[in-house]
Amino acid sequence: MSFQKMAYHIKRPSTLKAGATVYHTGGSNWSEDFSDRKIYNDNPTAVIENTDGKNGGFSNATIVSE
Repeated sequence: MSFQKMAYHIKRPSTLKAGATVYHTGGSNWSEDFSDRKIYNDNPTAVIENTDGKNGGFSNATIVSE
């Protein structure tokens, strides 16, 4: 029996365009283009944690498994 790792990406509603979704592309960058998304091999929960209040760019972000 083989196990396949799941891939993940991060998305959130656009703050600039109502009704649009943006995808995390790495660092502090986001894109409306789904194909630009950064794909994570492990669940990126630590990327969007906001323990010190400085991670506002990930407000309303959701981790999605592919």
